Amino acid sequence: MDRSPDRISAFLNRHAIRPLSSEDGITVLKLLELQRHAMLMYTSCGWFFDELSGMETVQVIQYAGRTLQLADQLFSDSFEPGFLERLELARSNIQEHRDGRNIYEKFVRPAMLDMKDVGAHYALSSLFQDVVEGSSIYAYSATREDYRSYQVGASRLVIGRATVTSEITRVSSSLCFGVLHLGDHNIACGTGEYQGAQKYEALANEISTAFAGADFPKTILLLGKYFGASTYSLTSLFADERRKVLNTIMGPTMREAEAAYSSIYEHHAPLIRFLTGSGMPRPQLLAVAADLCLNAKLRRVLQGDGLEPDVVRPLLEEAHLAGANLDATALGLLLAANIERLAEQLLEHPDDLAHLEKLNAAAQLVRSLPFEVNLWKTQNICYRVLHTCCSDFKEKADSDDEAAREWVRHSRVLAENFRIRMPSGPV
Repeated sequence: MDRSPDRISAFLNRHAIRPLSSEDGITVLKLLELQRHAMLMYTSCGWFFDELSGMETVQVIQYAGRTLQLADQLFSDSFEPGFLERLELARSNIQEHRDGRNIYEKFVRPAMLDMKDVGAHYALSSLFQDVVEGSSIYAYSATREDYRSYQVGASRLVIGRATVTSEITRVSSSLCFGVLHLGDHNIACGTGEYQGAQKYEALANEISTAFAGADFPKTILLLGKYFGASTYSLTSLFADERRKVLNTIMGPTMREAEAAYSSIYEHHAPLIRFLTGSGMPRPQLLAVAADLCLNAKLRRVLQGDGLEPDVVRPLLEEAHLAGANLDATALGLLLAANIERLAEQLLEHPDDLAHLEKLNAAAQLVRSLPFEVNLWKTQNICYRVLHTCCSDFKEKADSDDEAAREWVRHSRVLAENFRIRMPSGPV
């Protein structure tokens, strides 16, 4: 499982019967990876299923798809047609999925990656994060060779070159790319093989000139001219990165919407409270405004560094009076993470009485909440603190150390709050 260059070189040197060229080494690694996926496709969960399109079976077919992809690179014969003929005989219970061939085309083929796909991911993500000399992209790495950024108003164009390398097979490809961002989710990207400095400079100059003149339709046409069918959009990003980018893009929109709903709620809060108190149903628009505004306020204070119970409790009372539906799951996770940070601070500085007091105040707050908070991680941390430090503080307390006595007193409260058994002995 260690695929570092040194490890791979040592493996090849140990097992090869003759010195291997770089190309030979890549072939060996491809063959090994092909064999690995040929074994993975026999994973038992792929053969015990109630629906062919279920995630377990699709995953197993993806292993087979990777085997076929590598076989196409290694051998002159194509194995995929015969495989799909057999797969077509497997019928799905869901009419729209039909059979195994259709499931392969729908779920497996789109998941297959080539170097251009990885290059597109690198290019697209570079719009939203700092580009570094070497970037890790899951099982690939990308090394920047050139990077040029242009801005016209809120629109941005990026043109560059990068070398993409598979950490599995050590295959490398030198790619050039162009990305046009017109704001929000409107992104066009193209990637292609690097074909020398002359062609690259011509590409960069023509596309950047069109962009500098704010001729965005022409810029898009030029991306198509130079990169052909190898064009991508935001959906081409790998799933985790796509979520992060979309969160970045939606940030201003969400803040604008939150401000609008908050304004509605603040203006009509007395009416909303009156309707709730009188048992009258709240109009949906006012109910949504109250829910969004008060949940947003609670999110901010529950994930803040201070975590002041005196700030949280009035908000909870306001939510109760307004009849707001709280997002218990999200708020509980935020509060649990915040209390865990307080516990980690106590673990780092167990003699700091202020951390003990904050943790106890947070535990009291949890007891007053209208939803549950999972505190098992905090309990484990507090258990470590108490069972590591109690004996030392007890000895100091027995020697008339007033600070130690105060620590022992607060530690008893902490143990009670978090349902932790104190260490044995008269603490």
